[in-house]
Amino acid sequence: MLNLPAKDPATLDEALEQIRLFREELEHSWAKLRLYGDGKPGSFSRSFLQVPRTVMETLDPLLWVDCESRIVDVNSRMCALLFDGRDRAPAPHELKGRPLAEIDRLPWAHGVLATLLGDARRQGFPADFAAQRRDPSGRTFHYVFHAESTPKGGHFRVEDVSSKVRIEEYFSRYVGAEVMEMLKQRTEEDFFRTSRYRMSVVFADLRGFTRASSTLAPEQVCEFINEFLEAMIEVVDRCRATVDKIVGDEVMVLCGAPVHTPDHAALALRVAIGMVEAQYGLLLRWRQSPVVELHDLQVGVGIHTGEMVVGNIGTRRRSDYTVLGANVNLAARLCSQAGGGQILMSRETFDAVRDVIRRDPAYFDPPLKGFREHPALTAKGFAEPIPVVLYTHQPTLRG
Repeated sequence: MLNLPAKDPATLDEALEQIRLFREELEHSWAKLRLYGDGKPGSFSRSFLQVPRTVMETLDPLLWVDCESRIVDVNSRMCALLFDGRDRAPAPHELKGRPLAEIDRLPWAHGVLATLLGDARRQGFPADFAAQRRDPSGRTFHYVFHAESTPKGGHFRVEDVSSKVRIEEYFSRYVGAEVMEMLKQRTEEDFFRTSRYRMSVVFADLRGFTRASSTLAPEQVCEFINEFLEAMIEVVDRCRATVDKIVGDEVMVLCGAPVHTPDHAALALRVAIGMVEAQYGLLLRWRQSPVVELHDLQVGVGIHTGEMVVGNIGTRRRSDYTVLGANVNLAARLCSQAGGGQILMSRETFDAVRDVIRRDPAYFDPPLKGFREHPALTAKGFAEPIPVVLYTHQPTLRG
């Protein structure tokens, strides 16, 4: 049986710890429920009687029927879902023994339970169906209905995937497939809430592209800039970082949000090195092109680490997941000062990277060489000159 907190928490830390312990116990109970079933068709349905009612009430909406499609048992969450919008949802005991058809009347998924159970019986394996409903305020909720046929009847489970769908719809333009899966597994977190984090930001753009593009046809500009951006975004996805925005030939990358990592500064440097290497790869092809304006274009990168405001920022009609603050502006200033093939980082970033290397010498393979002090920079909004470290990464070009 789940144990609820025995007393009111005195501090926020105590409250968070109680929530963590409660979640662990709930996950343990859910794991026990699955173990009872042994993963075999029908065994999940037979095993629910061994699970305490308090546990069953905390799980997804669940419902069991016999061979005549009469309700054997149901939890409160399924009652609330099936009778949503009515004056009162019946208690679970009020539904026992009633025909499934009496409650299988959702206006946005009419007859879904009977249809799914019939499909599961005919095909011999579980059946699923995705549905969505819109509440009076205009919000859309997404559900997946699961049905399994058993020798003694069948059972249903309804999964609310609204958070997963929202995350996928929104963050698919920012992160790669691996990070997306990580986000979808952590739906209890509100990734859209504006918060203040310590993280790292990377800015990168092509040196001289604006000048070169002024002599090219619009179709050529589009072709080459798309090729450059594709290469940069591939690096970001491979490193599991986040593309914040693209403005012309400039790419802004977040390291440490929406998925937090303590080694965000080292991750940012890994992204920057990957970008420089990817651009050198493009130069190998561009130097074979008759467009001589592209033959010497290299990428310059700026990185800064500090506290920033991150979240879904904007208006009701249009918003973006982004970061704000003076530390973001400093990263952009560093990028504007970096030469082709150069990575300029603040001292804060360098110190954080050095700590990672000391703790894990194999984080960068091969080991990095070529860090050197750079003259301090003055930046708008900062009273003191900014200590800067330069890392020059220049792979050998052939051809």
